[in-house]
Amino acid sequence: MVEDSTGALKPKVRDFSPTSTTAETERSPLRGDRDSTEPSGTEPSVIDLTDDSNVKVTNLIDWKIEHSRKCQVFNDWFFENGGRMPKLQYPAYFKGGLVGVRATQPIMHREAFLSIPYKMLMTVDGAQRHPVLGPIIEANPQLFSEEEKGDWEQLTLVLYLIYEYNKKEESFWKPYLDLMPNVKFFCHWSEELILATQDPNLIQYATEYKQELHEEWTQFANCLAKYSDVFPHSSCEPGVFYKFYA
Repeated sequence: MVEDSTGALKPKVRDFSPTSTTAETERSPLRGDRDSTEPSGTEPSVIDLTDDSNVKVTNLIDWKIEHSRKCQVFNDWFFENGGRMPKLQYPAYFKGGLVGVRATQPIMHREAFLSIPYKMLMTVDGAQRHPVLGPIIEANPQLFSEEEKGDWEQLTLVLYLIYEYNKKEESFWKPYLDLMPNVKFFCHWSEELILATQDPNLIQYATEYKQELHEEWTQFANCLAKYSDVFPHSSCEPGVFYKFYA
């Protein structure tokens, strides 16, 4: 749940990836259980967590059980703090490992179907006013100012997310953070898979974006290293950065 400085919900930036079956399987192991006899173009149906008869991959069963548990914790936290989604079911599990939300009742035109209290949002403004993060943001304009960095809002939110992530059980946002997936950018796929796209433009893009990400991570890690009392060494691992930067 992230919001930019204008107050609008901010979509997460995702690395572009091809739509080939091989690429999707590499990006998410949960995409590999689709029944080969299922006609293409069919509307996916919701999977009942208590019915694993059609699931072929054992680790998918385990993942669904664990994910469902995390979602229950998240939903309890969401509703206890004033969140509302009266006509929605979350999570809804679909064939092929897809997870989303489904409507349980008709939603009328302009009817509010999701309400999130402001206190549950992690915002750029909240990070700037934070007693610990505010001074760090102010002291590092090369990363967190609009004048010097094009993705300053994204990096500000990454700083906020990592700070809360390190608080573990003490973080108010732990139920939300626990649902955030680990990410593998397309540019970090193996060279064999990238070349398998047979797309020169995409291959060049992967090379360039990998370098951009590395430079971004290096600058961010150097910043965090100056505040070891706030961000332990584990905060400076690239996997943690990419998890929240995606």
